[in-house]
Amino acid sequence: MRKTARLFLATAACATLPLGLAACSGSDDTADTETTATATETVEATDTATATESSPAETEASAASGTSAAAEDPEQVHSLDLNVGDCLTDETSEGSIEEVGVIDCAQPHTGEIYHGFDIAEGPDGQMPDTIDTDAETGCVEAFAGFVGVPWEQSALSISWMQPSPDTWEADDREVLCVVFEDGVDTTGSLEGSNR
Repeated sequence: MRKTARLFLATAACATLPLGLAACSGSDDTADTETTATATETVEATDTATATESSPAETEASAASGTSAAAEDPEQVHSLDLNVGDCLTDETSEGSIEEVGVIDCAQPHTGEIYHGFDIAEGPDGQMPDTIDTDAETGCVEAFAGFVGVPWEQSALSISWMQPSPDTWEADDREVLCVVFEDGVDTTGSLEGSNR
């Protein structure tokens, strides 16, 4: 059975001001779920790392250089199978996503999933009308506990993945919060970076 895609919505970005101060504001683009969810996009798949046998010489050379071929190739993971702590390699725009590249956080990546939480159901188990703002609020509130500074004072940006109407019907309630640096690949975790 084919899994349906989750929504990747509303990038909330911080803008750096003169004198090194940063200010952020929530996105105004999240008010109309139908508008933001209309563009459906399948993230392009990159080659999935496959297990291969290495000769002892290749293994020693890899260990000596501190690199691993398997660690450098992202694994394509379905959006419903992502977890807090996963680092992502695909730049994702607003819309529906099925798969994203996941890589070890020690390798260059475009974002890191730093928090996850469930959205409260609306009446009769329906998806709440406030899901976009609830998702944004939850991600902003968890930001300082992960990065070390409040989101409003950070030079970093956030976005999130949330249930789509289809995944909601399949009992998906989870929001996954993503931290990233605009236009720059990050190496290592941003946890405790105080940026």
